Amino acid sequence: MSVLSFVSVDVETANADLSTICQVGIVTFTNGTVADTWSTLVNPEEFFDGFNVWIHD
Repeated sequence: MSVLSFVSVDVETANADLSTICQVGIVTFTNGTVADTWSTLVNPEEFFDGFNVWIHD
């Protein structure tokens, strides 16, 4: 029996600068299904580009 378990991490940025992370999300999968989720907002202390806001709205 094979077990498909892994963690996926995603970050969103406030603008085109990759160092402006404004959100982090983590999903844990166990046996191929979502077992747990977590996310948090981060203050990038930078401006939010209208495009970045629009694409996630």
